[in-house]
Amino acid sequence: MALMIRSAVADYLNVGTKANKDWALCGTGFNSLDESPNAQVDSKVYIHEDEAHPSITRYERSFSFDTDVFNDERAIMKLWSIGRNGLTGDKAVVEYLRTDFKTEVDGTPITTVVPARLFKCAVEVSDMQGGGGETITMSGNLNVMGKFVEGTFNLETLEFTEGGTIPPTVLGELTVTLAAGSASGKVRVSVSPALTEGNSYVYKTDTAEITLPDYNDVLSTGWTGWNGTDEIELATNSYLALVEVTSSDYAKKGGTVKNGTGN
Repeated sequence: MALMIRSAVADYLNVGTKANKDWALCGTGFNSLDESPNAQVDSKVYIHEDEAHPSITRYERSFSFDTDVFNDERAIMKLWSIGRNGLTGDKAVVEYLRTDFKTEVDGTPITTVVPARLFKCAVEVSDMQGGGGETITMSGNLNVMGKFVEGTFNLETLEFTEGGTIPPTVLGELTVTLAAGSASGKVRVSVSPALTEGNSYVYKTDTAEITLPDYNDVLSTGWTGWNGTDEIELATNSYLALVEVTSSDYAKKGGTVKNGTGN
């Protein structure tokens, strides 16, 4: 079980138009941006009973925000302009996007596509204040209008896809090459691309071709750690499987090679 922290969820405001979206990260300056589902409860007690029958009838969802005002942060200035100019109606409506957790099960950051929800929100700027010598702050609520749209969001291209699906994640590829070692039965191993910071290598050998694990398989048993430099014992015509794993032994990349060095 991993405790999730706030930075595992990303928030964006569309500072462009509905047709040409320009997603600005709600980051620097935002002290909080909290979701309140605000479930509405209807409760009935029928004449033959003493206890109530509560039921959820709807949600009046909102996102409360508290920011320090940075005039070069586009998401903040979008909200600021609505409050500063007293905009109402459609002029006070924004598109807001919140991702689901943008980390994998082992805590590794996801840098591509994540589940996300797209909201249409009426902006309620409640306070714009700051004392002498103090930072100007702003607070209020993004009041959700109607049902949100489910989809996916690409964290690299900043594109939302309605109803999108998460592409399957496959084991990354390692290119493993061998050279004759310093003694019979040993080989020198080269690997590319370079090892990701914080990760390490594990390997196994066999006389038959080895099937690599699936992405995020836990390789805590049956594999031997390798420091990336030591020679490995490997008989001629035998196979070597090498896998890059995280500190929690989750498989990320892998490759196999057959020893044809004659060593």
